[in-house]
Amino acid sequence: MRQFEMHPSSPVPGFSQKDQIPLYQVLSLLPKALLLLDEKLKICFCNKNFCTLFNLDENFKNFEELTFVELLDAAKDQFEDTFKTYTLFKNLIHNRTSAKGQPLNLRGDRYINLDYEVIAAESNLPYHLFLFNDETISSKALISLNAEKKLFENILNHVPSDVVAFTPDSKYIYLNQCAVKDKEMRKWLIGKTDIDYCNLKNKYKAIGKNRSKLLSIASKTQKSFEWEEQLSKIPGEFEYHLRKINPVLNEKGETEMLIGYGLNISERKKIEQRIQFSEKRYRDLFNYSQAGICTHDMEGNFLTANPALCECTGFTMEEMLSKNLANFILPEDRDKLQENYLSIILTNSKTNGVFRITRKDGSIIYLLYKNFKVEEEGIPPYIIGFAHDITERINIERKLKNAQKETENSARLKEEFMANMSHEIRTPMNGVIGMASLLAKTSLTPEQKHFLKIIDESAQNLLLIINDILDIEKIAAGHFLIESIPFELVSKTQSVINLFIHIANQKGIRLSFNNKLGDKLTVYGDPTRFIQILNNLVSNAIKFTYSGSITISAEIIKTKKETVTIQYCITDTGIGIEENKIVAIFEPYTQAYSDTTRKFGGTGLGLAITKNLLELQGGKISVESIPGAGSKFRFTLDYKKSEEEEMYNYDNGSEKNVLEELGNLKVLLAEDNEVNQILAQSILKYWGLKAQTAKTGNEVLDLLQKEDFDLVLMDIQMPEKSGIEATREIRNLDDENKKNIPIIALTANALKGEERKYIEAGMDDFLTKPFKENELYEVISRVFKNKGSFGRPLKHDINKFKISTVKTEVEKDILYDLVLINELSRGNDDFVLSLINIFINTVPENAHQMLLAAEAKNWDKVSKQAHKLKSTIDTLNIKTIKQDIRSIEINAKHKVDLSTVVKQINKVHQVILQTSQQLQEQFNVTPVQVA
Repeated sequence: MRQFEMHPSSPVPGFSQKDQIPLYQVLSLLPKALLLLDEKLKICFCNKNFCTLFNLDENFKNFEELTFVELLDAAKDQFEDTFKTYTLFKNLIHNRTSAKGQPLNLRGDRYINLDYEVIAAESNLPYHLFLFNDETISSKALISLNAEKKLFENILNHVPSDVVAFTPDSKYIYLNQCAVKDKEMRKWLIGKTDIDYCNLKNKYKAIGKNRSKLLSIASKTQKSFEWEEQLSKIPGEFEYHLRKINPVLNEKGETEMLIGYGLNISERKKIEQRIQFSEKRYRDLFNYSQAGICTHDMEGNFLTANPALCECTGFTMEEMLSKNLANFILPEDRDKLQENYLSIILTNSKTNGVFRITRKDGSIIYLLYKNFKVEEEGIPPYIIGFAHDITERINIERKLKNAQKETENSARLKEEFMANMSHEIRTPMNGVIGMASLLAKTSLTPEQKHFLKIIDESAQNLLLIINDILDIEKIAAGHFLIESIPFELVSKTQSVINLFIHIANQKGIRLSFNNKLGDKLTVYGDPTRFIQILNNLVSNAIKFTYSGSITISAEIIKTKKETVTIQYCITDTGIGIEENKIVAIFEPYTQAYSDTTRKFGGTGLGLAITKNLLELQGGKISVESIPGAGSKFRFTLDYKKSEEEEMYNYDNGSEKNVLEELGNLKVLLAEDNEVNQILAQSILKYWGLKAQTAKTGNEVLDLLQKEDFDLVLMDIQMPEKSGIEATREIRNLDDENKKNIPIIALTANALKGEERKYIEAGMDDFLTKPFKENELYEVISRVFKNKGSFGRPLKHDINKFKISTVKTEVEKDILYDLVLINELSRGNDDFVLSLINIFINTVPENAHQMLLAAEAKNWDKVSKQAHKLKSTIDTLNIKTIKQDIRSIEINAKHKVDLSTVVKQINKVHQVILQTSQQLQEQFNVTPVQVA
């Protein structure tokens, strides 16, 4: 490289001759890069450092012929930002303002500081002096140092423990964020001590003094210290911190500083305390347990034994621990100890059984044990055992077995006696009753008829007594069978009430049924035993009630997926029962009072049989009673729900019903199997529907193009073109009606997941062959309900409980059902709409009037309004309030349970308003505005 240098013979413009040589030497030896320009910005001088700094090569023209602009252009590749650099120099020269340390970036991460001055020589002409200093190395070092400092500060500030540094005289020189979170407080603490901090905060003064003392000791002894501190930040709550201080020595072995760190060990302290408490608790459990507890090794040698086991065996703790398990069991059992105990627990890790143990006094006891093998790392496996003394239980069981044999013999003899007695009594009693019946057909005087009636009633009562006795004995012997057949609860209840209504009327007692089960509830159970239970309780209520009323209430108290829990309450205003007699009335042959049999008759078996019958079926019975005020018997039973009845009855008038439902649908049956054709056609013909058959997919498409159909029953597997392919082509037709015709897949493939293919192809539903008549009807009904009516308009919509209207989202929670209205309309939509308008314009007002009557406590009007609303609610089948409106009518009439009546009225009112709103939205009608 060739540098632009000034020779001693070359004068520096503007300076005297005597100054030339010293000036040249000074400028040439200057450690900074130097550039001097005259007033015309021509280069007067530049030193070697300048040429090196800007990497000017030897092929460049002589510097004396260059201008400053040419020089900058020659060095432009060296600048990080050429335009920015040109602008900098231009502004400096133009403004002639001094600059010190102006940063200038060169490529290759080089950093330069620029100094600029305007100077004048003897000629008073201005010269521009530029000095450049390469700061690259020092700048990088500073950046690296700052980055390293920032890194270490960042690390220390994020260490999850207190980190501090002290001078040898205990003054802070550093604290991280964990030690003191407040930045200003950290600054304040530099140069201060812990005592200064405690005085500032006015707390922890004793801790501050202790820290300063330990820091002083660590500084002098040059040894590390560790200690725990307990801090109370909130009254009653403590924090625990672990502190450690380490002296740092210099090269002379003197203490240069103290480094400290601390950890919040509150959680660890709590865990330690819990462990200590747990260990104490388990020690107490071991020592104070009433069960015998011990541990022994895998050979049976005792390791520990608790006081309960020592007391049980009679040996001391020392005597127990010096022996093997074999020393305590009976000699005849020792040979089997390994086989029946040690080997089993070694393999299975647990076992249980009974040990026969010889106590210290020689007596024999039986210990029921349950033992476990325990394996812990670092120690040999061992056995922990738990034992209870069951000697007394063993002796009792032996006595019970002997007593059981005697009881079984007695029961067998009693059963034989009861059977014989029943036969011996029933035979003459049947003769008495039969003869009385024959005698009643003869001509008798009034007095004789009266005597004959007494004979008949006495004979019947005697038979009832015999039946009760036999029932209770069958239950006790476990010979009583419970059936499980479907029966309807409300009708059975009503039949029981009908048996007693005449007797109640004769006694002047009001007998009522508060039905909250609904109109119909069919369950699986034993109807005979249900009637027997209810009969006994109602009979009992009538027997002990002189005046007032008897109310039978029934409701559902719990519903599950497959079962329902019903509750019956029989409430009377009879003589009542004293509290100390309530338990006894459910015992066989027991009456609440000694003169009950004499006054009222009976054997005292009715309630006992009722209780046993309920318990046999998993039910319960309870009673609440006040002497002189009456009694309430309550029982619950779980019944399995019966399956819902078929929606359509094909055994009775099915042709007519189906024809009315389906209207005059025209069906295209795509089926290539002749048997399947005949089966499907027979069903469709039976329903009175028109049907045409196609054997291939192509025939389906041809027929559909030529004629109008309402429905396609599409076989999946057909020659030429499958049902899926034919469906795809149908869905691509131009004719909107034909394109959207309902299509139901008929398939013999019952594999799960195949139905997705049919739906993706455009089919609306599917039916697996072979199918039943009702299954075909249900799938057709479902398709028309979901898809609506497409193709040729139908005479009647298949979905009879909705007339052909646009479906809305309200159907998701629809409150009404128009099945009955549609059946009555025979397809007349105007008829349906007229009924809807009547409901919207009258029923909400009637419900409102009932609400106002309740607020006025006019219960007669409430009952009448409920009766008026009942038929309308039934017609629209508003199920959620069907039972409520009946309860309102009955209870308001008799003025009973009025608080419940008010709640039910509010419910009915709200449901009717919601139903009216749904009908308005569904049928796009509005109420008539009354002026």
